[in-house]
Amino acid sequence: METGEKLKQALAAAFEILNGGNLSRVGIEVFLESIIHYGEGRILEALKQCLRDNKRLTPAAIIQRIEAQDGRPGPEEAWALVSRLKDEELSGTLTDEMAAAVHVSRSLHGDPVAARMAFLECYRAECMAARRAQRPIHWFFSSGTNRAYRADALREAVARAQITASQAQLIDPSFAQGETAKKVLTNRTGEPQPIKKLLAALPLGKKEG
Repeated sequence: METGEKLKQALAAAFEILNGGNLSRVGIEVFLESIIHYGEGRILEALKQCLRDNKRLTPAAIIQRIEAQDGRPGPEEAWALVSRLKDEELSGTLTDEMAAAVHVSRSLHGDPVAARMAFLECYRAECMAARRAQRPIHWFFSSGTNRAYRADALREAVARAQITASQAQLIDPSFAQGETAKKVLTNRTGEPQPIKKLLAALPLGKKEG
């Protein structure tokens, strides 16, 4: 589908305001070619953010703001989250992309640096693929063995809209009654779930640099 005229006009206007010059029609086409897979709506929102930030307009600036819109943690934040959840007592939420990266990095037994690098590379690739496919973020709950920590983590996950109250109630009956979730990747027995076993196998060490 041909890129809409509204988007082209918005890009040209934002470029003129932020960069102090005119962007030719060929320039507009080249500019948009690298970002159009994100969808016109998301690009327009990113353009508005660029105007509010009053920073130079580039494709990278657009991409940075689009990626910040979807709620996926940055690579380093994602690594910190999975590193924390290696502790079997602790509970928390992970995204599908984080889980996929754990599967890759866990095979590097005994090499924390290589494990971290493999995780970051895989996570970036998974996030890029999800964004290109315009898949919304999906969180699931990793249940640890400590029930008090679990209750706190459930309250935080529901407050952040990462899981629903009905999913939380399936994990912990003390939550309000609600429709039973069809798929929640956890259990109610206090035993580590499969993702916990993957996390436990993840070699961790000090961050590089």
